[in-house]
Amino acid sequence: MNHPCAAQADALWLTVLCRARKDPRAAAALRTPEFASRIFSEAFKAAGVPSGGGRGGPKFARAFAPRYRWLAWVGGDSPAERGLRKLCKMVVFLVSDAGDAEVVARHVDLLNRFVCALRPYYHPSNAGTWTPRLSLLVSELSRELAKGAARRRATSEAGAPARPAPSERTCEAVVSLLAPLARQALYSKHSSMVSAAIAALRDLSGVNARVVAEVAVPTLRAALEDARAVLWAHQAPAALRGLSALMRPLVLRRRHFRECAMSDASLDDPEAFCRGAFFDGALPHDADAESHAVDAAAAAAPPLARLVPGLMRAALLAVDCNDDAKTRCAMLFFDAVLRWCPARDDDDDPASPDAGLDALALDLGEWAPLFLDRVFGVVEHRDAAAKVPNAGAAGPGSRYVGAVASARDAASAELLRCVVSRLFARFAPRARDRATRRVASWALEAHAVPRD
Repeated sequence: MNHPCAAQADALWLTVLCRARKDPRAAAALRTPEFASRIFSEAFKAAGVPSGGGRGGPKFARAFAPRYRWLAWVGGDSPAERGLRKLCKMVVFLVSDAGDAEVVARHVDLLNRFVCALRPYYHPSNAGTWTPRLSLLVSELSRELAKGAARRRATSEAGAPARPAPSERTCEAVVSLLAPLARQALYSKHSSMVSAAIAALRDLSGVNARVVAEVAVPTLRAALEDARAVLWAHQAPAALRGLSALMRPLVLRRRHFRECAMSDASLDDPEAFCRGAFFDGALPHDADAESHAVDAAAAAAPPLARLVPGLMRAALLAVDCNDDAKTRCAMLFFDAVLRWCPARDDDDDPASPDAGLDALALDLGEWAPLFLDRVFGVVEHRDAAAKVPNAGAAGPGSRYVGAVASARDAASAELLRCVVSRLFARFAPRARDRATRRVASWALEAHAVPRD
């Protein structure tokens, strides 16, 4: 790595280093200041951002021997992408706790300088050829940090010998560096950067939900609660997609978040899980509830739960019959809320200590009529016989456009049916009867309208 070389060779050498970091004796040799500086320098070069009046990375690279080139291709990754993934692994390895707090602090400071150098290129208006690599960088750093934090928690609970992993204090510091990058990239003009930012926020929420909530939620909330921002085509859909991904880690309490990940059956079982997840005690199916101590962090209110009712009311403005993409994002957000938030029954009394329901539970009786009115407007303005652009033209291009438009329209209709079905499944009996009568009345009025 001391001379300009091909991306294939870089990927191979970085793979060898990632293997070597798992050996305790080799890991000690990889934590030297010279090696750490070189890793961050290579990561900056791999990002491909302009540096010193020119583009990052060498302009000329030595050709890789054809007989060894197949070693650098693994799966669907190109050598450049694979090298960047390995560099992210090495960065997280350098900030892992190995018993020397001074070395870790020095590596965290290097990471801080690295992030500060790249921050201008994550601005939504500063897009270029480096955007795909920067999106991969922030998503991979967040994913590797989440893996390290999960490994630390798992080994501490099992009492097994722990591999070097980022400490809780280091995780908080790194999340404070990466979360602003993901928040800034959320409104990028490139779809790959938006998807990477959402994935990064979701992974970082599993590491430190409080920091992510403090950094990202105010911005996402402003993009929905400001009536002017909802009308902007790029902010509201990105904010809704981000909130959909953050709903589960920022609403469920940490103690029950691990239990719900064990089985997908909890997705469609609101009575057995979603309501029980908001107890301060044990879940109904916990046989050894006394063996689990509920600490302050586990019993504290989730950082996003108190904002959910206001966010749901603000997101209703995004259900627009003239903007199918924005409507789909709003439906994704509603689907995530209905999956993970408990709903009140008709006989639930929040003031009663025996109600067994958190005061943060949703009251669908006030929000559902407004939602159904917006759905009625979307359905009424939906023309099943609408012509696809260039439908009258001949050629493979027009047929492709028609097929894509038809598939998108079918996906939107299926998502709408899924959200409405989930809403009726979460209703309490009397609220379900009122909503059913409302839908029936609208259907009779719509059917009575004469059609040409």
